[in-house]
Amino acid sequence: MDKTDIRKILKNPSKELVDLALGYVNLTEKERQVIELVEIKDISEERVAEMLCMSDRNVRYLKENAFEKLNMVWSYNIFIQLLKERA
Repeated sequence: MDKTDIRKILKNPSKELVDLALGYVNLTEKERQVIELVEIKDISEERVAEMLCMSDRNVRYLKENAFEKLNMVWSYNIFIQLLKERA
C-alpha cells in the first residue's frame, strides 16, 4: 500500500468509516491530529504547525510516522482493502 492508497482511504466521504479505519492503527494523539488536519481537512503543514505550536519539520515527522504505521496495519486488513477498492 502506498501513500496514494492511504490518502484515498482518508478522503472517504464517510467520516465513520475513516474513524473506524484509523481505529485499527495505534497512532499517538499528535500523529492522529496531524493526519486529520493535514490529510483529511487539507490544512497546510505550515498552518498545522502553528495550530499545534510545533515546527513544520515536526509536523512532517509525525505525518511520516503515521503513514508508516497506517501502511503496516492497513496493508493486511481485509476491511481496509475493501474500503480502498471502493474509494
